[in-house]
Amino acid sequence: MISTPTTKHYTSLPLALIMLASAPILIRFSNIHFLSLISWRLIFVCTLLFIINFKFPIRKVSFKEIRKIAAVGLFLFLHFITWVIAVRNLPISVATIIYATNPIYTAIFGKVILKEKYHLRYFMSLLISMIGIVIIANIKGSTIPVTAFGITAIIISAIFYSLYMVLSKKIRQSTDNTTYSFYLNGSAAIFGFGCLFFNNLFFDIPINIISFQNIEWIYVLLLAVFPSLLGHTLLIYLVHFFNLNWVSIFKLINPLISSFLAYIFFKESFTVTHWVAFGFILIGLINSFDLKSLWRQKNGQGN
Repeated sequence: MISTPTTKHYTSLPLALIMLASAPILIRFSNIHFLSLISWRLIFVCTLLFIINFKFPIRKVSFKEIRKIAAVGLFLFLHFITWVIAVRNLPISVATIIYATNPIYTAIFGKVILKEKYHLRYFMSLLISMIGIVIIANIKGSTIPVTAFGITAIIISAIFYSLYMVLSKKIRQSTDNTTYSFYLNGSAAIFGFGCLFFNNLFFDIPINIISFQNIEWIYVLLLAVFPSLLGHTLLIYLVHFFNLNWVSIFKLINPLISSFLAYIFFKESFTVTHWVAFGFILIGLINSFDLKSLWRQKNGQGN
């Protein structure tokens, strides 16, 4: 069941999306192995959630609940792995644009798992926005080659993210956000360090787990604070108040934010073509709004 969103929820949604858009930039800056990067990022998130536990208490959960959350944690962990691999093997603009196809998978999983309605305006918004995605995906001249390996990784990452979001919304119906996020990131961290120790025990090429330069620790901390805590965790909180398909369509603005940040930090091209693509995506976003419902809420008339 979707609770009625307030002005606070509508203003928090763009913040969460901007924070998520910072992830590929921070990942590109870091040079440590993706498994170490992911595992420590998750540990830092758990630590931060434990610190804010004084304001938002983390309650005990049953073993049955832990098993459900751990299953979602596995999808989150797999999403992070494929996401980092893709971002390091594709131009940021291309990676985030292809990743923006996740509303398609979210709509399918949402209908099957959550029995959510798929309004016609979501379908039309997706079609309009996809025009922008196709335009931006055909930009040439990037210094990083577009490979089948990178494309496959980002598509798989989008599928895992959709599963993670849909299942998170289902579990969040009976679990508070702080508690859920703590156990979610904790279980994903266990998967991460489990893979690290397994690799270092049974394979000839060990992965550095802890001996990083100070700047690398800063990147890990920033990943934990911005895209994880203020991005993923905040978004999981917000999907309790919004239709998941609507949130997924709204997330289509992320490729443009990430592309713009990539232009600033890495001089990746950001041309008139990007703005044309953005125009189509913006039209799609506006079309996805239930303007009548928003107007009634603004005037105190409810839904």
